[in-house]
Amino acid sequence: MVIKMIRTIIFDIGNVLAGFKWEEFYRSFGYPEETYRRLVKATVGSSAWQEHDRGALTDDEILELFVENDPGIEKEIRKTLGNIKGMLTRFDYAIPWIQELKGKGYQVLVLSNFAEKAYRDCKEVLDFLDYVDGGILSFEDKVVKPEPEIYRLLIDRYGLKPEECVFLDDTEKNLPMAREFGIHTILFKDKEQAVEELKMLGMEWKNQFKGGISGQCIWPAVPPLKLGLKSSGFPSCRLRQYKQSVRAWYASQAFSRFILCFFIPFPQSPIEP
Repeated sequence: MVIKMIRTIIFDIGNVLAGFKWEEFYRSFGYPEETYRRLVKATVGSSAWQEHDRGALTDDEILELFVENDPGIEKEIRKTLGNIKGMLTRFDYAIPWIQELKGKGYQVLVLSNFAEKAYRDCKEVLDFLDYVDGGILSFEDKVVKPEPEIYRLLIDRYGLKPEECVFLDDTEKNLPMAREFGIHTILFKDKEQAVEELKMLGMEWKNQFKGGISGQCIWPAVPPLKLGLKSSGFPSCRLRQYKQSVRAWYASQAFSRFILCFFIPFPQSPIEP
């Protein structure tokens, strides 16, 4: 018998928990098609965009890199990127989905290439960050996907066991490195497809106990914690480490696990033949 146990769900943000609608945002300025194409090539389509997400340069320095890519549209570049509110849009399912997963006992983290300017200008769309257990926004730690350092940092920071994690990202190139670390991956297309693939990894949440024990056994839900700039503070890992140690102790006690199922919710691990 093989027991599949996923404990941690790791979400990308753009086009997974919120819409990254740069095309619509750029077109909203009404530029001619040729100007639009040049704008894309000079900014979001350039290697400088990844440095934008890395956060090692100031907004002005990044803007200058974009202008250097195509000085002929400097005015349009500065106008378009002066305030990018609206480039990120709300996905109404984000908070309920996170709450559902946490209610079933899963740890929920984010791992996203994310620029500080996007965090500032689009903050009202990022309210789901209040409900996750932590994660990495690239600009805070100066590392970006798919560089291996960002995956290693996430694993080390939260004491993760890669084989117990699944990472959902809409960009294919960000997944192979996660798999090299042993993390399960899902190429995200939409929520319905992602839920089906999560079920294929064993996240059925069915009762694994036989012999008349009914109902679901899941970890207690964790109350919402704040995530944001380092100055504001990521969620403290001390409470999580304590809870993980308690869970590990109970899990090692077969009899206690059986008895406590009546009183303390435990996570489900569908058993497959």
